[in-house]
Formats: sequence, C-alpha cells, structure tokens
Amino acid sequence: MMGWRISRVTAVVCLLSLCAAVSVTARSGQLEMIGVPEDVLAGQYDSQTKVFRADLTEIPDAFVRIVYNGTVIEGRVVEWNTEDDYLKVQQGASVVRKDMRLTGELVEYFRADELLTAADDVRVMQEDTTITADSFSFFEPEERAEFRGNVVVEFSEGVFRGGHLVLYVEDDRMEFLGPFSGEFRSE
Repeated sequence: MMGWRISRVTAVVCLLSLCAAVSVTARSGQLEMIGVPEDVLAGQYDSQTKVFRADLTEIPDAFVRIVYNGTVIEGRVVEWNTEDDYLKVQQGASVVRKDMRLTGELVEYFRADELLTAADDVRVMQEDTTITADSFSFFEPEERAEFRGNVVVEFSEGVFRGGHLVLYVEDDRMEFLGPFSGEFRSE
C-alpha cells in the first residue's frame, strides 16, 4: 500500500513538470484578462524587452488566465518574459492540468534552469492527495521535487508532517529530511 501512495504523490509532481514545460515554452495559446472593465489598462507588452506584464490587484475579482494544451495558469499579477521563457504569477496563483491543481501566492518557471517553484501557502492537490508546504521546487532534469517548511501530505490512509520532503519521480521514492511524523488509518 505504501508503494501505491508514493506513486500517487509522484504522479502529482509529474503533472506539475508537464504543466511548466508546456505552458511557458508554447508560442501559441490563449491569454485572457478576466473581469477587467472597458477602457482600463489591463496589461502591457514591451516588444523590445519581450516582456508582458499585468497587475490587476486594483480591480476587484479581476485576474489573468493563460491557457495552453489543457493547462490553465491564473493569477492577479503576471510577468512573462517570452524571450527568456521566464514566467512569474502572483496573488492567488494557480496551475491546473487535468485533475491536478497547484496553488500559491507566487509561482515561477525558469526555462533555462528547467525549474518550477511555488511559495507562500503552497498547495498541490490531486484526487485524494493534498500536499501543503511553505515552498515547492521541481527540478526537471533530475525529476526531483522538494517541499520545504511545514510540509503536510494528506491522503485517504493518513497524513505525514515534517519540514522537508524530497520526491524522486523516476525512482518512485520519497525522502523525509529532519523530524517527520505520520498517522495512518486503515479500514
């Protein structure tokens, strides 16, 4: 049963890596400014620096939505450097693909480093598994995910708590660094 749980948790991280790679490297898709009144500046694109910026924090309920190949990225503040393939989404940031959802106050993707990060109230949800932490990093080349600070892994059979969790996707294994505890339920 534990091996099945590790596979479920690593499946969450695999989907995250797909979301990052598809959403930022794509040159086509859809960008929307939702809830922005007519004649209100919603965003700007500088063709010299190749940077798109939008800050919708002053407009209640407004947000930016980027959609590509089934991946939906949303947030109230967006900076997207299309030349360097760097994407930063803040204020209610979320990445959704199929049945997986990543949320946090800050989500960044660094294409050159093949690194996806999230910070401040990070939550990764898929089916009956939820992982929360202060920060999250996914290193694509190594297929390694790290959750740091107040890590909680909740699933139908129990919960793990600790300070630092490392998932090795390809090896289908987890490492708990430092103090960690777990509670299990069985039927």
